[in-house]
Amino acid sequence: MTNISEKRLIWILSDQEDLIAFLREDLITETIQVKSYSPHDIQEIKNEILHYPPDLMISCHHKLTDILPLANREKIPLMILVPEHESSVLEAYNHFPVVKILEMSHPFQPIRPVVSEFFNDLRNHARSKILFILPDETERNIFRNISQIYKYGATFIETYARAEELLETKPYDLVVVNVDNPDEDSELLLSNIRSKDANLPILALSAGHRRVMFHRLYDLGVNDFLHIPFDIDELTLKISGLLRTVLSMKAIKKLSEVDYLTQLLNRRSFYDQIMPYINLSRRQNLPFSIIMTDIDHFKRINDTFGHDTGDKILIESAKIMRNNLRNYDILARFGGEEFVIFISNVNEINAMYVGEKLRKGFKDALNDRLDKPITMSLGVSTWAGGEVDIDKLIQQADKALYVSKNSGRNRVTHFRNLL
Repeated sequence: MTNISEKRLIWILSDQEDLIAFLREDLITETIQVKSYSPHDIQEIKNEILHYPPDLMISCHHKLTDILPLANREKIPLMILVPEHESSVLEAYNHFPVVKILEMSHPFQPIRPVVSEFFNDLRNHARSKILFILPDETERNIFRNISQIYKYGATFIETYARAEELLETKPYDLVVVNVDNPDEDSELLLSNIRSKDANLPILALSAGHRRVMFHRLYDLGVNDFLHIPFDIDELTLKISGLLRTVLSMKAIKKLSEVDYLTQLLNRRSFYDQIMPYINLSRRQNLPFSIIMTDIDHFKRINDTFGHDTGDKILIESAKIMRNNLRNYDILARFGGEEFVIFISNVNEINAMYVGEKLRKGFKDALNDRLDKPITMSLGVSTWAGGEVDIDKLIQQADKALYVSKNSGRNRVTHFRNLL
């Protein structure tokens, strides 16, 4: 079962004391609080919901005449527990804000895994960015209602032209588009999205012939298709599935970009991250600096105290440097005990100041960690105009670092001083 990190409040609406007791034992954790109400006490529920609205309501009562509009008005997700999945009960899926219908009969079965997954999906939805391209205003209002219940990070627009403008300037995790707009070319939109981003998931909606549209849209590169009219639960399940895939791909991408031990960028990702800043510096003629750092006598630390101690020193080194840099300075592990830092809009003098701050902060933090003080040597190079050759600048900083090492260690040297 996936952990839930946020504090959550669940309301149980039931008169069955044995079921309430079971659900309390099943659901209550350090992060989940449960309250129970009789579904007949609708006035009490209305009063409470204004002051302490729950994150989820679980109703064990079949008559939802009063509960459904109240939950919909407050945009509170509602799960329904039923003795069996009858077709008449399943129709509730088409009503806001029902998110799940679960069978619950003797002997009672735990529902915490289902609730945990739902809360995790809500958290993932809130972190994701979905672009809804819906020409029809009524359809947009329906999707706004769904988005509020499922906590989608949603942007709503009505034209394909506006969609292309937004996709040029903002990153999205998912595009949901109604392709039936007679005034614009949906094939051109889909083709343009795919040509610019081969991995952006697209969920297409259409009232056209199901099989014809299915084949046509998949040929155009959409990831999934939903025929209009659609069931709300089918829509939300498709969106959740696509977003889970996006999050999985992001996690895989992060693993490829981050050094496992220190959780800093790795060497390859460092180059990718600094390019926008280099381009900005070139356009606006703003200086930037590179700092190369190396932990002094690191081989002795490994040989004397073991690689576990060496790894701990590397992890602490990364934290110390991160704490002594600006949020937007780019820090990466370059290899072994060597780190590289990109500092934008910083000239030679200020780069040396940053280097000294790092050196002193490192020495002070690790002064009495082992039998001898742990120190760091640094080399600095600065770009202040002309052609940008990042590899050359890194080589210059590395040469300055080499001089710091050969001049007694625990010092900062700028490449300019070697000329």
